[in-house]
Amino acid sequence: MKPWPALILMLCACSTASSGSDTDTSAAGTTEAASETATEATSDAPTSSTSAGGSSTGDAPDLGSTTEPPLSCEDYDDELAALTQALEQALVELEIPGAALAVRFPDSVICTREAGLANIPEALELGPEHLWRMGSITKTVVAGLVMRAVEDGLVALDDPITDHVLADEAGLLDVTVRQLLTHQSGVPSYTDPSAIAFWTAWEADPQRAWDPYELVAYAWEVADGSCFAPGAGWSYSNTNYVILGILLEELRGADLEDQIAELAASLELDAFFLDDAASPDALLARGYLDDPEAALCTLLGEDAPYVEGLGLCDATESLHPSIAGASGALVATPAATVAWLDAFVDGALFEPALLPEVADFQDTYPAVGACPGGAPFLRYGLGLLEWTTSEDAVLIGHNGVINGYQALAVRSPEHDFTLSVTLNRGAVDVFAVGERLLAALGL
Repeated sequence: MKPWPALILMLCACSTASSGSDTDTSAAGTTEAASETATEATSDAPTSSTSAGGSSTGDAPDLGSTTEPPLSCEDYDDELAALTQALEQALVELEIPGAALAVRFPDSVICTREAGLANIPEALELGPEHLWRMGSITKTVVAGLVMRAVEDGLVALDDPITDHVLADEAGLLDVTVRQLLTHQSGVPSYTDPSAIAFWTAWEADPQRAWDPYELVAYAWEVADGSCFAPGAGWSYSNTNYVILGILLEELRGADLEDQIAELAASLELDAFFLDDAASPDALLARGYLDDPEAALCTLLGEDAPYVEGLGLCDATESLHPSIAGASGALVATPAATVAWLDAFVDGALFEPALLPEVADFQDTYPAVGACPGGAPFLRYGLGLLEWTTSEDAVLIGHNGVINGYQALAVRSPEHDFTLSVTLNRGAVDVFAVGERLLAALGL
């Protein structure tokens, strides 16, 4: 059996979805600076902070606002203890090598916790300085840059994409910028399991660099080139955001990597960048895929060591980040991701008048046409999803899945907190871990 189907990691639409360090950061800053996908991946309207308290279950901590602004994470000792316990329990029960989280409580305090290992063979413990592949959380960044271009008058949401780029692509006829952002374009995903030519090309040279136009071309093999007529359904497609990356580079005359670096600098985000390097950053936590028969590790060779006894393959170097590009090549710390999501949904990038467009969430289920749909508990806006948990809590944000990594970043407008969690085992459902963490907070 070919090993590459194990790498087809897309938006999860199937979930119901050691003591850590203690780190304070500012609302826009992150932990210690560190610079230095195929891919995945995957909102009630964003609002300003509110004083509504969180519902309590048993001894779960209350997330209501405090009478005085807290000065440090120590002001949230109970909440952090509950989160740490839930994180450590998830590691044991779900057999995750390592996990990290960051949370911003009311009053703009960001705290971090880590548990487990960044590198199994070296027994290297995770710390707040470790970087993570964020997968499709990248899509929130691309959406933010597109909305900034809309504000600057460079493009309109309802412009046909072929007015700006890819004019010769017949499969993009009548597809608008908005439909690409919302996954209602009908354009298939180049990472779909049926994209045989794409996966065969990856298998022939797993570490090769990829051109975004090449990735778009592979999409037309899927579903006879169209999932449904533009606007007639919903299907998650990494191709949509690769195309939006091409659009941003055309509109700004600058590489997407540089645009994201400029954005991160403007928001004072350290450790937040689009990865385009063949070799991973030394601070990157290693990512692992289940590989009980070592087929994947055998294919990848010495860059993907097999973890004896655990049936895991080190998938950190199983691909070049350009295979994900604008759809999923973001690398960041959880703390930087929390600060980013707050900036995005609070309107720090563009005029708040555009936020209702971003938060115009559409159903993702049931499936329409030839491509997969989403799930009843997920709705999608412009680069943001709205997740309704099994306890009916409503959060906005995005998840990310990329070889060996799972990530989730969500904001609760009702309770004014933002949470990001990262895992380094690809087979684990990050929504399920998210549910555990929210339960620890009484939500």
